[in-house]
Amino acid sequence: MLMSKTSFVYNFYKTNKFSTKLQIDSTQTGIDTTIYKNKYDKYDRLVESTFTLKLFGSNKSVNQYDSNGFIERITSFENGQIVQEKLYDKYYNIVQINKYENAVLSSIFYYSGYSFDTYGNWIERTAKIENKIGQDKSKKELYKEFRRINYYN
Repeated sequence: MLMSKTSFVYNFYKTNKFSTKLQIDSTQTGIDTTIYKNKYDKYDRLVESTFTLKLFGSNKSVNQYDSNGFIERITSFENGQIVQEKLYDKYYNIVQINKYENAVLSSIFYYSGYSFDTYGNWIERTAKIENKIGQDKSKKELYKEFRRINYYN
């Protein structure tokens, strides 16, 4: 039997100013319950998203915004432990990915040397890695990445 339910929880300050909105979607099969929780700030921006399977644990993403409202960092967690941070520039291009093992920083991926097409989409970038665990902790170029985008009118 499949049961599904969506609810919204709105939080207000004592002065009746909007604080946060929490959306909860729950789907229950005979074996497990899947719960999605999305938390929004007063500007209706997604600040936290959680996906939970009671049998397998949870994944959570936390979004941080700059003063202009653009995403500057997304932090990901599995079962409460940090696993990854993605940092973005003001154009929402990834500039750094921090990878964690057992909540310890294990490697950093850097993205730079972006080239853009006439529509402002990146078509070339360079990826480098810096290992934080082991003997060789130097920053090394991994690859150059290219992409071709077809536009249709």
